[in-house]
Amino acid sequence: MRDGFRDQSIRGGLSRRFLKGRGDGPDIVSRKKAHRAYGVYQSGQPWEIWGPTEFYGGAFFTSRYAEPAGSRTTDAHYQLDLSFTQNFPFGDRFNIQLIGDIFNVTDNQTGYNIEPRVNIAGFMEPRSYFKPRRFQLTAAFHF
Repeated sequence: MRDGFRDQSIRGGLSRRFLKGRGDGPDIVSRKKAHRAYGVYQSGQPWEIWGPTEFYGGAFFTSRYAEPAGSRTTDAHYQLDLSFTQNFPFGDRFNIQLIGDIFNVTDNQTGYNIEPRVNIAGFMEPRSYFKPRRFQLTAAFHF
């Protein structure tokens, strides 16, 4: 059964998600160094206002179909991840590999998972945020 306000997917609509990766190829062990970049763009997450029901003393919350699906969305999110790999071969069989990664270079901490209930203190505020910029250094020994 379809409702006039429910013709779209309301929760987690990732229909405008764009992922792009660029690098020197999958085999980086045989090369001296490699650079990679990975970008993500995601349109805002749809959400709707919920109000208490008349039943059970207002203990349960429903959307009540009060607004068109997708009329409220969070801000769009984008981020860029970078990776640098350096190989140090020695001998014919051995290789030490150092990998440095920077995640969320642009440091976008976009909020999502909005509080939809009208009588809660954090109404219309994000309950979750994307992770901030972070670094990772990895060492590997190949033989």
